[in-house]
Amino acid sequence: MCRSPYLLISTATSLLRKHSMNMLLRGFVAILTMSIVICFFASSWLNIHGGHYRRAYLPRPRKKLTTLEKTENKNYSGMKDTRSKVNPNSSTRILLYINPIGRGGPNCQYGHFKHALQYSIAQNRSLVNAIMFYEHPMFGTLEQLRDARTLEETFDIDQLKKIVNIISLEEFNANCNKTVKTLLTSPKARKHLTNAYSNSARLYHSAFDLALPQYEQLPATKDQLTERLEAASSMNCVGVWVFKAAGLSIPTINEKVDKHLVPSLSIRHSADGIRKNILTGRPYLAIHWRNKPEELYKAFCEHTDNGDNERCEYYRRNLGLMMNLTGNIAKSIKNFMNTNNLTQVYVASPPISTNFVQVLRNLGVASTFSAENITSDRYTKVKNDPYIWSLVEQEICTKKE
Repeated sequence: MCRSPYLLISTATSLLRKHSMNMLLRGFVAILTMSIVICFFASSWLNIHGGHYRRAYLPRPRKKLTTLEKTENKNYSGMKDTRSKVNPNSSTRILLYINPIGRGGPNCQYGHFKHALQYSIAQNRSLVNAIMFYEHPMFGTLEQLRDARTLEETFDIDQLKKIVNIISLEEFNANCNKTVKTLLTSPKARKHLTNAYSNSARLYHSAFDLALPQYEQLPATKDQLTERLEAASSMNCVGVWVFKAAGLSIPTINEKVDKHLVPSLSIRHSADGIRKNILTGRPYLAIHWRNKPEELYKAFCEHTDNGDNERCEYYRRNLGLMMNLTGNIAKSIKNFMNTNNLTQVYVASPPISTNFVQVLRNLGVASTFSAENITSDRYTKVKNDPYIWSLVEQEICTKKE
C-alpha cells in the first residue's frame, strides 16, 4: 500500500489550543489536516506494492469485532478461501453489486465495491458486470444515466478475472429472472441512506431493467441481517448494497483483492508517462490537497441562492482561519522536504480548492507541479475527463511492481 507519513498533526493541535473553536470547526481542522495524503515515489529506494487500490480508504488498524461481525464469521466459518483459481462452476451462484449512487465520491463507491468483491469470492459467486460508478457529486453531475462510468473504465478487468468470475447482465437475467429477491445491506445504511437507495433502484431499473427490493424490505436490524445472511448462503442470486462482507476476516481473500483490484491499464500508463516525462523519474513528494470548508463554500454557497443561509455564513466566517492553516501546512511541508532532501512535489487537488501550488511556490518550493504543467496533447482527452483524471492523479502517488 502507499506508505503515507502524515504530517502536521502537531501543527493543527497547537492551533486548536490557541483558538477557541466549537466542535464543527474542530472537525474542519481535522478534515483539512487528514486530507493531506503524502507519499514518496522512487523506484530505486521505496518499495510500494502496486496491487492495492489505496484510494478506496485509508488503512485502519484491526478493530475488535462487533457482535454482528462475530455472527457473520461464525455463520460462514466454512468460507475458507481454498481455491487456487476461479471456480468455473460459480456462475450458478451470482452476486449483483448495487452501487450506492449519491453516497459520497468515487473512493467511497470503490470501498463498497471492494467489500462486494470480497464477499463474492468468499461465497464462490460470480460477479455481474452491471456496475455504474459516478464522479464526486460536489464536482460533477449525478443521477443521470449518461454520467455513469463502467467497471472497465475504472479497474483492470483482466486482473479481476483472475480472482472472480465476471458474467454478463444477460447471464444474470437468464439465471435470476432480472430480479434480486435478497439484498444484503447494513441496517445503518437503510436508516440513513434512503435517498441513495432510491437513486440506485431507479437508475439500475432504467439502465438494466432490474427489479430491486422495495426499501421496506431491506433489513432494519442486526438480527434481520443475520437471518438474511444465513438464508443467502444457500441462494443462487444475491445482491449487495452498502454491505461489509463477512469474508473480510479471511486474510487470503484480502490479499487477492488487494493484489488484483488495480486501476485500468490506460490509467496506469498515463500515470507512468507523467512520472517519467514531468517528474523525470526522480524522487518526489505527492500531495492530495483538500480544503473541504473552502470547497463546500464554493460549491454550495458562492454564486448560489444558498449564500445567505446559516451554514454558508458559518463557512464564510471561518475561511480566513482555514487560509492561515493552509500557510502553516505549506511551511511544514517545505521543512519536511528539506529534511528528506526532496526537491520536487506534485499537488493533486480539485479545481475549486485553494491553489496550493502557488502557496508552495511563494515559499520558495520552485519545483512544484500539478495538472497545469501537463500540456502534452497526449493527455488532453484524459485531463478533460474529471473522473479519469482523478484516477490518474491518484495513481501518480503509487508505483506498480
